[in-house]
Amino acid sequence: TVTDDNTLLMWQRQDDGTTRTWADAGTYCSGLSLGGHSDWRLPEAYELPKIMNFAELNPIIDQTYFPSTKNLQYWSTSTFANSPSTYAWQVKFSNGDMVVGAMTESYYVRCVRGTRTTRSFTDNGDSTVTDTKTRLVWQQTPGSQRTWTSSLTYCEDLTLGSLSDWRLPNIKELGSIVDLSVRLPSIDGTAFPSASAGSYWSSTTRTDEGSYASFVDFTNGGQDTEGKTRSNSVRCVRGGQ
Repeated sequence: TVTDDNTLLMWQRQDDGTTRTWADAGTYCSGLSLGGHSDWRLPEAYELPKIMNFAELNPIIDQTYFPSTKNLQYWSTSTFANSPSTYAWQVKFSNGDMVVGAMTESYYVRCVRGTRTTRSFTDNGDSTVTDTKTRLVWQQTPGSQRTWTSSLTYCEDLTLGSLSDWRLPNIKELGSIVDLSVRLPSIDGTAFPSASAGSYWSSTTRTDEGSYASFVDFTNGGQDTEGKTRSNSVRCVRGGQ
C-alpha cells in the first residue's frame, strides 16, 4: 500500500493486472483485503488524478511508488450524470485524460481507502470563493476565453479581493472544484453562480508535447488536452502549492 501524504488516502500500490467491468471493479475493491485493511473502495474520478505525476509519461505516474501501472484506462466509481445507469468515468494513465466509458467495458482497477473529500465553499463577498477543504481561493466570475499564454498573463496581472498573487490553476487544482453529479456546468452553482459550461485552461503542460496543455471541460466535468493556441475560459486561483 501507498499513503498520499497530501490527501491522506491509502492506495493499492500495484493493480492485479486484470480488467473488469464497472460493476465487477466495485465488487473487487469492496472485497479486497490488503495491508491489514478491508475497507477498500473504487476511487472517485477526481481522486485518481491526485496520484498522477504530470512530469512523467506512459504511464503518467511515479512507478517507484506505483510499479507496473498500465498505460491504459482505470475505472472510477463516479457515474456519468447524463446517463448514470450505463456510463461511468475512467481515467487514462497514458496522458491524464478523463472520459466516460460504458459500464460493460473492461478497464483496470486500483483501489483506495480513506475519507472521501466533500466540497465546502465560502463566498467571501468580494468576488472570490474559498474552498474550505483545500484552502484555495478562487475567482468567482471567470474570465473570457483566451489562449493558454494569454490566460497565464491574465491571472498573473489580476487584482481581485485586494490581492494580486493570482495564478492559473494546475490541472489537479482545477479538478478539485468539479462536481460530477451535475452538468452544464459541472460545478457548484451556488458558490459559482456565473459559471458557464465549456473548457477552462489549466497551467499543466503535456510532457510529450509542449504546445499542448490540460483543460477541464465543465460541460460534463471531463479532462483533456489541446493546443495552447486554442481559446478557452479561465478561472484564476491563489494559495496552495
